[in-house]
Amino acid sequence: ADIIWRLLAATCVIGLVNFVLSGVVMLALVLGRSSWVGMLAGLGYFFADFIVGGIGSGRVFGVDDAYRYTVAYHAISINERFFPSIPSVSLPRAWIDAGFVDPTSAMLVLLLYGAVLAGISMFVFHRQDLMAKN
Repeated sequence: ADIIWRLLAATCVIGLVNFVLSGVVMLALVLGRSSWVGMLAGLGYFFADFIVGGIGSGRVFGVDDAYRYTVAYHAISINERFFPSIPSVSLPRAWIDAGFVDPTSAMLVLLLYGAVLAGISMFVFHRQDLMAKN
């Protein structure tokens, strides 16, 4: 039963992260009107998210503790609930000192990120479609 619970939790985390990244790719596809722009945006966001998360506490782009807004931070917060690890080995020091967000709110934040990106993408696509018809 424990293995099945962990498998479901890992599947949920992977699905939520992919939902956010697919929103980034979808928005880049709509704005760039090219598949390679979407793929590069997805890769760029993925690396930028981990770079901001790796910086730890500090000021990034004028935001204190910017890592708290990253997808990686929320995914690791969920994982730490179901798969506890040795933090001194696997996580940035600032994350250990400040603690993690509640897994339920982490899931809701990831859903919100993905939904907002998908909503903006659909809105922009609809506007572009209307502009093309005129």
